Amino acid sequence: MFSMKVKYALKALLYLARQQDQGPTLIADIALSENIPKKFLEAILLELRSSGILHNRKGKGGGYMLARPVDALSVGQIVEIFDGPMMAPVCVTYSAVLNCHMCDQAHQCGLKLIMEQVRNVVTTLLADTKLADILSQIEAARNANVVMFNI
Repeated sequence: MFSMKVKYALKALLYLARQQDQGPTLIADIALSENIPKKFLEAILLELRSSGILHNRKGKGGGYMLARPVDALSVGQIVEIFDGPMMAPVCVTYSAVLNCHMCDQAHQCGLKLIMEQVRNVVTTLLADTKLADILSQIEAARNANVVMFNI
């Protein structure tokens, strides 16, 4: 559903979010920890920086860090940076002026009606899901897997 750029960007951002108290993080550290090809990661981080998602500091003690709090960064923003807006079939786009080649009356097409709803729900879910939410879910999953032995 998402490109590798989106997947790697989210992995890198979540890593940076977990490291944010430690200051700037080197690209090499992110690449190694998250198993992302370094050259590919460099391009992704540059795009995130130019989009205002990241700051970078050059020189000794330099690296990348989040430019905004994790509760202000949505998955939808990241998807849109790399993959563009969530799209459905041409006849479902907001600006479509063409009818689907299979429909005589697009306004009555059942597929179009349901796909509009799917697109809207997915777009809203991605916009409403913040990096902070994902971090909380990861932490909850880790805690659920911890077996506690009390005597």
